[in-house]
Amino acid sequence: MAGAPAVTAQPRIAQIDGLRGLAFLGVAWLHWTPLSWHGPVPWEIGLFLFFVLSGFLVTRNLLAARDRAPSVAGRLTAARAFLGRRQLRLLAPYYAAIVVAFLLGAGDIRQSPLWYVFHLVNIHIALDGTWPGGIAHFWTLSVQQQFYLAWPWLILFLPRRALVPALVAATAFPT
Repeated sequence: MAGAPAVTAQPRIAQIDGLRGLAFLGVAWLHWTPLSWHGPVPWEIGLFLFFVLSGFLVTRNLLAARDRAPSVAGRLTAARAFLGRRQLRLLAPYYAAIVVAFLLGAGDIRQSPLWYVFHLVNIHIALDGTWPGGIAHFWTLSVQQQFYLAWPWLILFLPRRALVPALVAATAFPT
């Protein structure tokens, strides 16, 4: 499928860099300061801001690829290119972190390794009802991976008339 359009980044939006900075500060403050310093501010908002920004940027890039690739073959190529780049960027550090955490005996990773290997930690935490201290951040990586595996197919292949209702539903009923 040579010549089919890939999912490429759209022009940079400088304001988003400022929002990313604020999101980082919220997450860093939450993780790197004593609990007594947190006060009434819900610092977790930084994490949710990262999720929103990621969703916006990924959707923007996928919609642009959709417009450039009206054929099914072109959209399949765009989906494969998107997923390939995401996996190359995320999987090696993710699995390296799992191996290190496993070797160090962190959290519940030795008792439940498959939840971590298959990016299902968020579901594991919900089912187990406990928070695996020290490695709980893997839940966000699981959510991110699940998003990256499902979202391109929805955006690239859903009929145009169904896109807005599907996006509204995904926003209104995220779980």
